[in-house]
Amino acid sequence: MMTMLEASFSLLNFLMNVGQFTLPVLFVRHGWFAILLIALGSALCAHTALLMSDALVQLMRRGVPTPDYAELAMEAVGLKFALLAHGCSLAELLTFNCMNLIGLGKGVVSVFPALSMESAMCLCIAICVGLSAVPDRHFSYIALISALAILAAEGTCFLGGLELSQWEEPALLFNNSLQIPSSFALIIFAAGTHPLLPCLMHNTRTRREYRSSVVVGWAMFTVISVVLGGGFFYMFGFSIQPLITENTGRDLSLQTVPGGRALQRMSGIWVSVKLLGAIVPVTRPISQSLARKAGVQLPAGNGGWRSVLLTLPILTFMLVSASFMQHYIEIFESLIGGSAMGFNALTFPAITYLQICEPKRLEQRISALAICGLGLVLPLLVVACP
Repeated sequence: MMTMLEASFSLLNFLMNVGQFTLPVLFVRHGWFAILLIALGSALCAHTALLMSDALVQLMRRGVPTPDYAELAMEAVGLKFALLAHGCSLAELLTFNCMNLIGLGKGVVSVFPALSMESAMCLCIAICVGLSAVPDRHFSYIALISALAILAAEGTCFLGGLELSQWEEPALLFNNSLQIPSSFALIIFAAGTHPLLPCLMHNTRTRREYRSSVVVGWAMFTVISVVLGGGFFYMFGFSIQPLITENTGRDLSLQTVPGGRALQRMSGIWVSVKLLGAIVPVTRPISQSLARKAGVQLPAGNGGWRSVLLTLPILTFMLVSASFMQHYIEIFESLIGGSAMGFNALTFPAITYLQICEPKRLEQRISALAICGLGLVLPLLVVACP
């Protein structure tokens, strides 16, 4: 079982995902007001994570040993809601991991150009199958390396920015109020890792340590996102690309600078390390769900040969899906962007907290209802104000 620090490492690895590469564009949209947006979005995700942990603990007190997403939904509303929540969470995890695999394949190909995309993805899947045998407690340190790798990738871009002959140094404080809903949804996409949280909580030693890891993990995410995003904006200004790695080794006119190719290759290595360490933890809830359906008892903390056997078909399915979807990457990304992230990070935790915990204080009920409403309205606002 993981300690608070180990659980924080694992959570930070979940949070430092590919969405982290897109957050600097919020500064392009809204100026320095993006700092407040990131802080609010992160705090809201941490709050709903704690609400969901309260509901999980309440179910455990009722005799459910390791409740998951579906059992939370079943107890809160009923079978139809449970099927919706379970299917939505698994689909989101699979889709997100397929995107990770495509990004990983591209990163490997950028480092080893002789490899084809298919060969690179097959190699990565083989490595991930082996990594699935590692228990969560030991994998938390791999997760820390993975989380640090995305910092190294962004740090490589940051290093390239330091070498620019001049910086943009924008002074824009606020802009584009109509894009706030879509920007907030982008923050939820990066910070809304809620389908992974029941698995993380059940593999942490105590509930108190888990709650502390939630606070620490999202606080670190906020600081990193603000510091790096603000730094990129100060240096690159309005030339920031949708993926910040595209600015690596380039000047404000997006022309490759001397030594830029080496920086781009170095960034590709770190991106590959990050995504290689991110795929296995995201498959854990799916393999646990498959284990329940198959009547297989997984060891506490996962890992071992049973985890390998259960993870193999999941990763194989991902490989086939990613091989097809790599040719339609824009459609793939739009499906992810249009998925039920708001449902998983906002609506679902609020509903389960209200129905299972039945809070007595009026401000607790009003707060949860407001979060639920935001989760329901956010997709409409994103469509209305793209």
